[in-house]
Amino acid sequence: TQSTGSSGINAEYGYPKQLLICKTDKCTDSADEYSVWLSTADIPDDVTPHDHYPYSERWTDETEDRIKDYVSRCVVCVSDYRLMAVHSYRSQKPDTTHMEKNGWVELYSGFSFIFQKASSYGMGNQMSDHGSCMQYYSPVMTVQATSHEVKWINNMPKTMWIVDAEMVEQHDIYDGPVDLEVGPGADRKRMRENYLGRCVVMHKSAKNRRVLYYAPSG
Repeated sequence: TQSTGSSGINAEYGYPKQLLICKTDKCTDSADEYSVWLSTADIPDDVTPHDHYPYSERWTDETEDRIKDYVSRCVVCVSDYRLMAVHSYRSQKPDTTHMEKNGWVELYSGFSFIFQKASSYGMGNQMSDHGSCMQYYSPVMTVQATSHEVKWINNMPKTMWIVDAEMVEQHDIYDGPVDLEVGPGADRKRMRENYLGRCVVMHKSAKNRRVLYYAPSG
Protein backbone atom coordinates (compact mmCIF):
# COMPACT_ATOMS: atom_id res chain seq x y z
CA THR A 1 0.00 0.00 0.00
CA GLN A 2 1.09 3.57 -0.70
CA SER A 3 0.22 6.96 0.72
CA THR A 4 -1.02 9.36 -1.96
CA GLY A 5 1.68 11.80 -0.81
CA SER A 6 4.49 9.31 -1.32
CA SER A 7 6.71 9.35 -4.40
CA GLY A 8 6.33 5.57 -4.60
CA ILE A 9 2.73 5.94 -5.73
CA ASN A 10 3.96 7.21 -9.11
CA ALA A 11 4.53 4.19 -11.36
CA GLU A 12 6.39 5.35 -14.46
CA TYR A 13 5.02 2.49 -16.53
CA GLY A 14 1.40 1.54 -15.99
CA TYR A 15 0.13 -1.98 -16.58
CA PRO A 16 -2.96 -3.49 -14.96
CA LYS A 17 -1.16 -6.59 -13.75
CA GLN A 18 2.27 -5.81 -12.36
CA LEU A 19 2.26 -8.58 -9.76
CA LEU A 20 3.72 -12.07 -9.80
CA ILE A 21 3.50 -14.61 -6.99
CA CYS A 22 6.88 -16.30 -6.61
CA LYS A 23 7.57 -19.60 -4.87
CA THR A 24 10.72 -21.70 -4.66
CA ASP A 25 10.71 -22.97 -8.23
CA LYS A 26 8.49 -20.62 -10.25
CA CYS A 27 6.62 -17.32 -10.45
CA THR A 28 3.01 -17.22 -11.64
CA ASP A 29 0.46 -14.59 -12.59
CA SER A 30 -2.49 -15.22 -10.30
CA ALA A 31 -5.97 -14.24 -11.42
CA ASP A 32 -6.95 -13.86 -7.75
CA GLU A 33 -4.58 -10.95 -7.15
CA TYR A 34 -5.17 -7.40 -8.34
CA SER A 35 -3.72 -3.93 -8.15
CA VAL A 36 -5.57 -0.71 -7.27
CA TRP A 37 -4.96 2.63 -9.01
CA LEU A 38 -6.41 6.11 -8.59
CA SER A 39 -8.99 7.00 -11.21
CA THR A 40 -9.54 10.36 -12.82
CA ALA A 41 -11.89 12.52 -10.73
CA ASP A 42 -12.84 15.30 -13.16
CA ILE A 43 -16.34 13.94 -13.65
CA PRO A 44 -18.76 16.60 -15.01
CA ASP A 45 -21.68 17.55 -12.79
CA ASP A 46 -24.21 16.82 -15.52
CA VAL A 47 -23.48 13.06 -15.76
CA THR A 48 -23.58 10.11 -13.37
CA PRO A 49 -20.52 7.97 -12.55
CA HIS A 50 -22.08 5.09 -14.47
CA ASP A 51 -22.36 7.26 -17.57
CA HIS A 52 -18.89 8.79 -17.22
CA TYR A 53 -16.68 5.81 -16.38
CA PRO A 54 -16.42 2.55 -18.28
CA TYR A 55 -17.78 -0.35 -16.25
CA SER A 56 -14.80 -2.50 -17.19
CA GLU A 57 -12.36 -2.98 -20.04
CA ARG A 58 -10.29 -5.89 -21.26
CA TRP A 59 -6.64 -4.85 -21.60
CA THR A 60 -5.77 -5.05 -25.30
CA ASP A 61 -3.80 -2.94 -27.76
CA GLU A 62 -7.11 -1.42 -28.90
CA THR A 63 -8.34 -0.44 -25.41
CA GLU A 64 -5.03 0.66 -23.84
CA ASP A 65 -5.45 4.36 -24.64
CA ARG A 66 -9.08 4.39 -23.47
CA ILE A 67 -8.11 2.75 -20.18
CA LYS A 68 -5.36 5.29 -19.54
CA ASP A 69 -7.83 8.13 -20.17
CA TYR A 70 -9.56 7.16 -16.90
CA VAL A 71 -6.47 6.46 -14.77
CA SER A 72 -5.10 9.43 -12.82
CA ARG A 73 -1.69 10.79 -13.81
CA CYS A 74 0.94 12.16 -11.47
CA VAL A 75 4.40 13.69 -11.26
CA VAL A 76 7.09 13.53 -8.58
CA CYS A 77 8.34 16.95 -7.46
CA VAL A 78 11.22 17.97 -5.22
CA SER A 79 10.97 20.89 -2.80
CA ASP A 80 13.59 22.32 -0.46
CA TYR A 81 10.82 23.58 1.78
CA ARG A 82 8.11 21.76 3.64
CA LEU A 83 4.57 21.09 2.40
CA MET A 84 1.69 20.84 4.85
CA ALA A 85 -2.02 20.08 4.51
CA VAL A 86 -4.37 22.09 6.70
CA HIS A 87 -7.94 20.82 7.23
CA SER A 88 -10.92 22.83 8.39
CA TYR A 89 -13.23 19.89 9.21
CA ARG A 90 -15.90 22.13 7.73
CA SER A 91 -17.28 22.66 4.23
CA GLN A 92 -15.36 25.95 4.02
CA LYS A 93 -11.65 26.38 3.35
CA PRO A 94 -9.52 26.69 6.50
CA ASP A 95 -8.31 30.13 7.55
CA THR A 96 -4.56 30.22 6.90
CA THR A 97 -4.00 33.93 7.58
CA HIS A 98 -1.66 33.26 10.49
CA MET A 99 0.43 30.85 8.44
CA GLU A 100 0.67 33.29 5.54
CA LYS A 101 1.99 35.98 7.89
CA ASN A 102 4.70 33.54 8.94
CA GLY A 103 6.04 32.62 5.53
CA TRP A 104 3.59 30.03 4.18
CA VAL A 105 2.00 30.21 0.73
CA GLU A 106 -1.11 28.37 -0.46
CA LEU A 107 -0.45 25.94 -3.31
CA TYR A 108 -3.95 24.59 -3.87
CA SER A 109 -7.21 23.80 -2.09
CA GLY A 110 -9.18 20.59 -2.14
CA PHE A 111 -11.15 18.01 -0.16
CA SER A 112 -10.03 16.03 2.89
CA PHE A 113 -9.24 12.47 1.82
CA ILE A 114 -8.42 9.93 4.54
CA PHE A 115 -8.48 6.36 3.38
CA GLN A 116 -9.14 3.97 0.53
CA LYS A 117 -9.86 0.26 0.95
CA ALA A 118 -9.90 -2.72 -1.35
CA SER A 119 -11.29 -6.13 -0.38
CA SER A 120 -8.69 -7.05 2.24
CA TYR A 121 -6.32 -4.13 2.66
CA GLY A 122 -6.33 -0.36 2.69
CA MET A 123 -4.19 2.76 2.48
CA GLY A 124 -4.41 5.81 4.70
CA ASN A 125 -2.94 9.29 4.73
CA GLN A 126 -1.41 11.33 7.51
CA MET A 127 -3.61 14.39 7.88
CA SER A 128 -0.63 16.75 7.69
CA ASP A 129 0.56 15.13 4.45
CA HIS A 130 -0.35 16.86 1.19
CA GLY A 131 -1.71 13.55 -0.12
CA SER A 132 -4.66 13.93 2.26
CA CYS A 133 -5.88 16.99 0.33
CA MET A 134 -7.31 15.98 -3.06
CA GLN A 135 -8.10 18.73 -5.56
CA TYR A 136 -11.06 16.81 -7.01
CA TYR A 137 -13.78 14.60 -5.60
CA SER A 138 -15.46 11.69 -7.33
CA PRO A 139 -17.48 8.76 -5.95
CA VAL A 140 -15.22 6.55 -8.09
CA MET A 141 -11.68 7.16 -6.88
CA THR A 142 -10.12 3.77 -7.57
CA VAL A 143 -9.52 1.46 -10.50
CA GLN A 144 -9.18 -2.27 -9.82
CA ALA A 145 -7.03 -4.23 -12.26
CA THR A 146 -6.79 -8.01 -12.51
CA SER A 147 -4.85 -10.12 -15.00
CA HIS A 148 -6.54 -8.83 -18.13
CA GLU A 149 -9.46 -6.69 -16.93
CA VAL A 150 -9.73 -3.18 -15.51
CA LYS A 151 -12.81 -2.19 -13.48
CA TRP A 152 -14.08 1.24 -12.43
CA ILE A 153 -17.63 0.49 -11.28
CA ASN A 154 -17.08 -1.93 -8.43
CA ASN A 155 -18.56 -2.14 -4.93
CA MET A 156 -15.40 -3.66 -3.44
CA PRO A 157 -13.08 -0.62 -3.20
CA LYS A 158 -14.21 2.10 -0.79
CA THR A 159 -12.92 5.58 0.05
CA MET A 160 -13.27 7.63 3.22
CA TRP A 161 -13.49 11.42 3.36
CA ILE A 162 -13.84 13.94 6.18
CA VAL A 163 -17.27 15.59 6.30
CA ASP A 164 -18.41 18.83 7.88
CA ALA A 165 -18.21 18.39 11.67
CA GLU A 166 -21.39 20.41 12.21
CA MET A 167 -23.36 17.90 10.17
CA VAL A 168 -22.05 15.08 12.36
CA GLU A 169 -22.83 16.99 15.56
CA GLN A 170 -26.42 17.65 14.47
CA HIS A 171 -27.09 14.06 13.41
CA ASP A 172 -28.82 11.78 15.90
CA ILE A 173 -27.11 8.37 15.78
CA TYR A 174 -30.44 6.71 16.65
CA ASP A 175 -31.79 7.91 13.31
CA GLY A 176 -29.44 5.50 11.55
CA PRO A 177 -26.47 6.21 9.27
CA VAL A 178 -26.12 9.34 7.18
CA ASP A 179 -26.93 8.54 3.55
CA LEU A 180 -26.07 11.13 0.92
CA GLU A 181 -26.76 10.50 -2.75
CA VAL A 182 -23.74 11.22 -4.96
CA GLY A 183 -24.76 9.61 -8.26
CA PRO A 184 -26.82 12.39 -9.90
CA GLY A 185 -24.80 15.49 -10.71
CA ALA A 186 -26.89 17.89 -8.60
CA ASP A 187 -26.63 15.62 -5.53
CA ARG A 188 -22.89 15.18 -6.02
CA LYS A 189 -22.39 18.94 -6.29
CA ARG A 190 -24.42 19.51 -3.12
CA MET A 191 -22.34 16.89 -1.32
CA ARG A 192 -19.11 18.49 -2.52
CA GLU A 193 -20.10 22.06 -1.63
CA ASN A 194 -22.02 21.55 1.62
CA TYR A 195 -20.79 18.40 3.33
CA LEU A 196 -17.23 17.46 2.36
CA GLY A 197 -14.42 18.75 4.56
CA ARG A 198 -12.14 21.27 2.87
CA CYS A 199 -8.38 21.65 3.03
CA VAL A 200 -5.47 23.61 1.61
CA VAL A 201 -1.89 22.59 0.94
CA MET A 202 0.62 25.16 2.15
CA HIS A 203 4.24 25.60 1.06
CA LYS A 204 6.92 27.17 3.20
CA SER A 205 8.33 30.14 1.29
CA ALA A 206 12.00 31.15 1.29
CA LYS A 207 11.05 34.76 0.51
CA ASN A 208 8.98 35.32 3.61
CA ARG A 209 10.75 33.06 6.04
CA ARG A 210 11.02 34.24 9.60
CA VAL A 211 14.45 34.69 11.20
CA LEU A 212 14.12 33.69 14.84
CA TYR A 213 17.48 35.05 15.93
CA TYR A 214 20.86 36.12 14.59
CA ALA A 215 24.23 35.87 16.31
CA PRO A 216 27.79 36.09 15.01
CA SER A 217 29.66 32.80 14.85
CA GLY A 218 32.90 32.13 16.72
